[in-house]
Amino acid sequence: MSEQAFFQFEQNLKQVNRQGGMCGNSQFILLRLFHHINPRIITALNQALAPYQIQHHEWAALLMAYAAPDYQILPSTLSSLLDLTRTSLTRLSDDLVSKGLLQRQENRQDRRQIVLQLTEAGVNCIQAAAPVCTVAVKQILAPFSAAERKQFEQLLRKLLAHLSGDALSESPKSGMPNFHRTEDAYLSYQTKAQTVGQNGSHEIAQWLNQKMPKFS
Repeated sequence: MSEQAFFQFEQNLKQVNRQGGMCGNSQFILLRLFHHINPRIITALNQALAPYQIQHHEWAALLMAYAAPDYQILPSTLSSLLDLTRTSLTRLSDDLVSKGLLQRQENRQDRRQIVLQLTEAGVNCIQAAAPVCTVAVKQILAPFSAAERKQFEQLLRKLLAHLSGDALSESPKSGMPNFHRTEDAYLSYQTKAQTVGQNGSHEIAQWLNQKMPKFS
């Protein structure tokens, strides 16, 4: 949807409210913006990563493996960090294994478990794609100043905390989902990222600086 098309959507919504006031206009528009912005962010990241034959969710999985000791991570841990179901994580892992970027190995600490480990090709992929992804992220957030980005981050964190609260816990009456796992997964994801040098809202190149100084 183009900006002009979204403007028309907004005008139509205003007309609906004039006829009966069935929903809060400004609040609904704000949430609808999320709906239209998110796929555009994903498209931009996928286009940047296309030369490396991976997509944004695969990139995130590779980074989490890169952050782990010896580049090894349990599937259950990765599922939590990426906020994926077991089925979705299995499909994602299968894709990355077939591309030669991850491999499944027996856990040395517990032979009953299988770990996912970055291959040499996976490490090379991260190192090659990092600066390209950094540019893409900067382009996406180009309309914002540093102060605005920080404020935007704080507002989104506030919304995430709200959606993760007990007030929105699942109940038979409301049918609303329980979001607490989403917040936990995000905080764990951030912690993992910090192990390779991320600091809050710094760009990817900065938080990869610890292991890849040539990209700083």
